[in-house]
Amino acid sequence: INPQVFRNLFANCYVNRMMRHVIPPQFKKIIVCLLMGMVCIAVKAQRLPLDTYTPNNGLADNRITKVFQDSRGRMFILTREGFSIFDGQRFENYHKISGIDAELCNDIIENEDHSVNIYNFNGDIITCTNEGVRADSSYRKLLTEFTKIVRIGPDEYLVVTNYSLYRRKKNTYTKLDIRLPNAPYLYLEQMAVYKNFIVFNRWTSPVNKQIFLYDFKEQKIKDILNATGNGQIIGEDGGSIYIRDREWLQLDMTALENGHLKTKPAWFRQWIPTGFDALALYFDDEGNGWLINSSSGCCRISRSTGERKMYEVQDGLMYGITGMFRDREKNYWFIAPGKGIQKLHQSPLAEVRSLNNQPLNFVQNIQAGTQGLFAVHHTGKLAISDGRHYSTKNTFPIYWQNEVWHFDTTNRFTNGKNRYLKVENRDDHFTTSDLQLSGNYTEDKEGRLLVGGALFIAVDKQYRVTAKRLPYFSDNIIVDQNNSYWCFMRSNYVAHLKWLGDSLQIVSVTYTPNLNPRYAILWKPGVFAVGTRYTGIRFIKVTDGVSAEVGFINRDKGLSNNFVYALCKRRDYELVAGTANGLDIISIRNTDTITRRIAASSNIYSGFSSMAESADSAIYARSEDGLLYKLENREWLSSGYRPKLSFKSVSVNGEKKNEETETRFGYTRNNFRFSVSCPSFLDNKNILFRFQLTGRGRTWQQLNQSPDFEINNLEPGRYTLEVTAQYPGRIYPDETIRYQFVILPPVWKRWWFIVLASLAIAAGIWGMLRTYLRRKLEKQQAAFEQQQAIERERTRIATDMHDDFGAGLSRIKFISEKMLLRHRNDVSLQPELEKISGYSDEMAEKMGEIVWALNQRYDTLGDMVAFCRAYASEYLQSYHIAMDFEADSSERQLKGETRRNLFLVMKETLHNTIKHSGATHVTIRFRLENNQLCMSIGDNGRGMDFEHIRPFSNGLDNMKKRVHEIGGTIKFTNNPGLTVNISVPAPE
Repeated sequence: INPQVFRNLFANCYVNRMMRHVIPPQFKKIIVCLLMGMVCIAVKAQRLPLDTYTPNNGLADNRITKVFQDSRGRMFILTREGFSIFDGQRFENYHKISGIDAELCNDIIENEDHSVNIYNFNGDIITCTNEGVRADSSYRKLLTEFTKIVRIGPDEYLVVTNYSLYRRKKNTYTKLDIRLPNAPYLYLEQMAVYKNFIVFNRWTSPVNKQIFLYDFKEQKIKDILNATGNGQIIGEDGGSIYIRDREWLQLDMTALENGHLKTKPAWFRQWIPTGFDALALYFDDEGNGWLINSSSGCCRISRSTGERKMYEVQDGLMYGITGMFRDREKNYWFIAPGKGIQKLHQSPLAEVRSLNNQPLNFVQNIQAGTQGLFAVHHTGKLAISDGRHYSTKNTFPIYWQNEVWHFDTTNRFTNGKNRYLKVENRDDHFTTSDLQLSGNYTEDKEGRLLVGGALFIAVDKQYRVTAKRLPYFSDNIIVDQNNSYWCFMRSNYVAHLKWLGDSLQIVSVTYTPNLNPRYAILWKPGVFAVGTRYTGIRFIKVTDGVSAEVGFINRDKGLSNNFVYALCKRRDYELVAGTANGLDIISIRNTDTITRRIAASSNIYSGFSSMAESADSAIYARSEDGLLYKLENREWLSSGYRPKLSFKSVSVNGEKKNEETETRFGYTRNNFRFSVSCPSFLDNKNILFRFQLTGRGRTWQQLNQSPDFEINNLEPGRYTLEVTAQYPGRIYPDETIRYQFVILPPVWKRWWFIVLASLAIAAGIWGMLRTYLRRKLEKQQAAFEQQQAIERERTRIATDMHDDFGAGLSRIKFISEKMLLRHRNDVSLQPELEKISGYSDEMAEKMGEIVWALNQRYDTLGDMVAFCRAYASEYLQSYHIAMDFEADSSERQLKGETRRNLFLVMKETLHNTIKHSGATHVTIRFRLENNQLCMSIGDNGRGMDFEHIRPFSNGLDNMKKRVHEIGGTIKFTNNPGLTVNISVPAPE
């Protein structure tokens, strides 16, 4: 809160109006100061970038016993009521495993196979692996009242209980002989291990404790040291051992290796702050000592320089801190049993409370010049980075030429030491009201002081003042590589000024629409980075009086706010921006732009209104709540740790699966939930997770801070899930993992089922077809056999007729001829006997035709043709009619019915020819054409009059009927004689 704003608000409030009548004037200022002090305390209580974790935001219990980080980066937080596994995104809490209570978890180790063992007070061992968590209670009798486990070698540990000391090697526990004088039980409280020695004490007495030196290889007490304090023992990893005995002492390690306990003052004793009672001690991996006082906070002391830094309760640290831990990313975790745990972010941004030992309370302004960096207090005091300080009543003083300057109300530039420089310009004729300054100043390459605002004011080293009215208000002045000046004005105009001799002239004014600039710097020759009111940072190129935008950075590209107060170029590719909601570092390399919200990562969400760069390239930034921060010129990371993205769980229909082995699922198991883990604690709240699922020609995407992705009702098919972790500000490279899985179609849609079903259907169809064909064949066989039987019967009948009737007819003919010879002189009998003889010949001829038609021996086309030729030749010759007979030779089988009907049709045709046509020549043809048997009978007679056919004539109808019965066609044509064409299906 700006104190001046606070005063103005208070002056107009209802309370102040009442105070005018109730409270005496001399007490009003006291009340205002008290209220301001309360505001300052509230601001100061939020200075450290701390994250606090309690059961309210996921922790298993607030009574923490130990914090541990495994090789995968996961944080294990042991408590009295279970333990938590924290990966930066979520807490996974365990209170009971397989019916075993995970209570009073005292210690934890990581094995060579990267599994983790957690030991609780009851002697249970809880094992955490990639496959899950399991508990083993089989060691309860051996490890009851477990307290501590310490690594002494590869897969070798010392295990401590209240009653015994064990040496564990490859899961084999060997009890060590440790006999203490007048002590039936061990009751070890604190211990430190160095090589084969254990330095420990017992908690049987709060005062006058004894400290023991035990050699676990010889299994013998080597030395005993009496302590009058609480006897705390702290050991560095592979280094010294410290004992608290009224004050902190350090063991003589040479004496310890010889089996003796000797002490000397701790190396950090001389740097302990006065009155700071360090109740606990911690050493980080850089050798810094951390002195801990549960009521006031922590003091960090550098081993190399002795520099100390305080982290106090009034800065936001929890009360009651007793221990701490440093993770692989060099974040500090403060442990306050009963209250929870706090994480102190690693960040290059730190609050500055003093400038060269000059305290800073509420900073009004921050500027940098060739003489150094200075900060203005709200009290009017001016702190200079070279150690000096001044007092001034002006809100925006200027430190130039080793003096403090300001502008007074009479257009004078004064240093408060009787030097007054008049600000005037005869050409522009401005008045006192035109003297509106921006509060930002700079110096050009010749040492001139340049001040912007409604006027452009330049003061050279000889104290000559030049002023130039600008078209509008400019927040700052830019000096380019040619020592000419640029002013980006709030009216969207850009003024370019140059010195022409001793005269300062505006050489060009360029208009850039919708720019609304607030602060601008030179990014590279001809290109300016402009902080704007509404649109973030815009890069403007000005060439020959013409401006054009060549790039921009706004909230959509990671900027904390589109209102940009201040800009500072730290490197050729790096830009620092102070916005209305934070402080951002922007790296621009080629087309890759990386924005880090450096203030937000430290839980600072104030606006930053001004910035200045010091000689060591550090950026000092003033927040709107009056605090000064230093952005060091260093990278975040100084460790080789890189978080590893992995799948935490894959759930299908609510059931967890192993993503490494289970990749095929039935069509009803199509509801998925994917959870990933990315153990990082550097700005972990701003890690983005991009999920992209592709399959069946579709893509599903999700990009946010949630490490979980859920999708339901997926159709059968092959899918690929890609998960990418995008770290804020690219502090780590993006990392991508993949998971491929298949949702199987229903059984009836799978290829093998379709093949089997097709084969089964084909087999069924084949079986039915086979049955049908078999039955049809059986029917055909039966019909064939029946036909064979009929043919045999026909042959028998024909044979019988030929043998019996032929013999009878021959006998009748013989008797009639014999009687004719006997009675040839009897004229009355001779005609009758001749008739009998003629009838017998005629009957014998007809009987021969019938026998021929019935006899199956003649069921060939060749036999039929031969019979027809013989009949026609004999029949036509008796009437003196010539005949041409043509036929195709073939031995194809012909049905008896077909032979008979064709013969009778030919016979009827020849009969009609002789009877009605008057022909002298007949042509008969038999041909096989296109599976048809064609018979043609033609004459050269008078033809047929189809319009005057004799009534009741049955010859033609009988011929048609006979042809149709055998599936053929018959056609009568005149050309000019009659031709009868018959076509029937040819025999196979």
